[in-house]
Amino acid sequence: MVILSRIKKIILKSRQSDAKLAYPTAAGSLKTLFTAVIPLTDLPSDSIEDTYIQYDLGTQTIEQRLILARSLEGQMTQAILPGGRMVLIEKSYNNGIVLKEFPAPSLGEKNCHIAPKVSGGI
Repeated sequence: MVILSRIKKIILKSRQSDAKLAYPTAAGSLKTLFTAVIPLTDLPSDSIEDTYIQYDLGTQTIEQRLILARSLEGQMTQAILPGGRMVLIEKSYNNGIVLKEFPAPSLGEKNCHIAPKVSGGI
């Protein structure tokens, strides 16, 4: 008999290097749900991170890509970090969860995007 234990960790794997960040999980309200806290300030600058889960299956430790069955529509998917950085959460083409960290747009860049919208509405 194979016993699946609870999910132990959320793993963030960098696409640019072999770097990994790991975060423990806590049991959720239902058997298959879990929660994890990932401090966004931990993300390396200018990085793209793919998300994985780690759990035990019998005597083996398994690492598997974390996927979303639904769209991210209506969810908070971006955050401004201290130091003028930004994090964006996206769903990849294969339903994986991707975290992207990059410089936040400057005030001038934000204003450039507003002008065409304003002038087009008049």
